[in-house]
Amino acid sequence: IFRFVVEFVRVPDAQLGYLAWGWVTMGQILSLPMIIAGLFLIWLAYKRDPSASKAAV
Repeated sequence: IFRFVVEFVRVPDAQLGYLAWGWVTMGQILSLPMIIAGLFLIWLAYKRDPSASKAAV
């Protein structure tokens, strides 16, 4: 999320400029899949049954 926010104050790449809606840069576009994947993994961790991870003794 930090990378996505930093891209608002960073000057976009000269050869690319803004790619969408006049404010979205390549860095933001590339950060979105990582943010989504991270949120999915957090959701999976909360959803997972804690007793399933205990090893049989």
